[in-house]
This record gives sequence, structure tokens and C-alpha cells, in this order.
Amino acid sequence: MAWSQTKRVLICLLYALPILLVLGSLTPYESSDWRCLDCLLDKTARLYCGIPINTYEENECSRWCAAAFPGHVHRWRKSGCTYRGLACNRSVSCGFAHPVFRISPPAYRNYLETHTAKETERIFAQLDSRDFRAALDAIERSAGSP
Repeated sequence: MAWSQTKRVLICLLYALPILLVLGSLTPYESSDWRCLDCLLDKTARLYCGIPINTYEENECSRWCAAAFPGHVHRWRKSGCTYRGLACNRSVSCGFAHPVFRISPPAYRNYLETHTAKETERIFAQLDSRDFRAALDAIERSAGSP
């Protein structure tokens, strides 16, 4: 009798597996990358059937900032691309990536450690400026360039 029960479960699984695979391939998917303007913490924001799932990737700078400024509010800036998918349809739409993605986390950490709060606020403002030259200047200064 126990073998009969196991056999039924196996047969149900064999029928359910293809159905689950088909449903999984029809699930709408979207993914984009974000970075905190202040601490350079990276976030990947995904949507599966409208359900948000975020993953975070720490780096040298974000760990240092978390210790130095606990509880700071992240100011997320988007990378240039968004990935979308449904079944066999996959698409990528890319635009302008925020300048914060050009910054090296170790160099930025060094800048934050060695400059005053007023100087770092100026860097944040320049990075978030609509003036691309100002943002590039901020990137160069935070990397230690003259």
C-alpha cells in the first residue's frame, strides 16, 4: 500500500513539473541596477509578476559609510539599463547612466575619509547635478585626480 502512495506522488510530480515550467516561463520579469549617491551601495531591483525583490551588494565604501554614518537614508540613482522578459521575449532598454556608476568605491571611501563634511556635500551636489561637466569634475576629484 505504501508503494502505491509513493507511485501516486511521483506521477503527480511528473505531471506538475511541466506545468510549473511553463508558468515560470510566462512570468513577467524586470530588473534594473541602482547605486546610493552617498555610500555607493549597489542594489538590483527585480520585479516578478509585480512582486519586488531587491538584492544588495556591499563594497568597501558602503561598509565604511554604514559604520561611520549609521542609519543614513539611501539616495538611489539608476544605472542606464532595464532588462525585461516574458517567455522567450527578452528586451533591454538603455539610456544615460547616472555618473555615480563611474566612481570607484575604494577611491570614494578614501575621499570621504580625508575631506570635510562641507567638501563631501559639494561632491554629492555635483554628482547629482544636471551639469555633466560638474559631475565629471566630482568624479575626478573623488578619485584623487588633480
